[in-house]
Amino acid sequence: MALVVDEIWSLRNQVLYQEAQVDIPKSTQSVQHKFLEYSKLLVGKQPNVAPACPTTWSPPPLGWIKVNVDAAISSSHAALGVIARNHKGDVIKAWGRCIPICSSLQAEAAALLWAVELASRERWL
Repeated sequence: MALVVDEIWSLRNQVLYQEAQVDIPKSTQSVQHKFLEYSKLLVGKQPNVAPACPTTWSPPPLGWIKVNVDAAISSSHAALGVIARNHKGDVIKAWGRCIPICSSLQAEAAALLWAVELASRERWL
């Protein structure tokens, strides 16, 4: 996940400050290449076993907003969803939109990027 977020941030900066064009396939390849590089470093090492992920939803702390994202793809387009909840678990905002067809990984990354964009400009009153 860190590699995906790093790629999104890097691409954002290139677009904003260097007038670069968004190239999702190139970004996907970059993330895959970095993953393979880091994987080679871990060959032969014992993996750290992470605790199991909770199977239930838990609200954020008082005064925080929790944002969840999801994406789905079909044969003709991809759909993105973003939902924001307050500390009580109440839905305070929900967004959805369609984008051109892409892979599931690209759609999930697009949903994450969109959620970051929404969160950075939203007024949570």
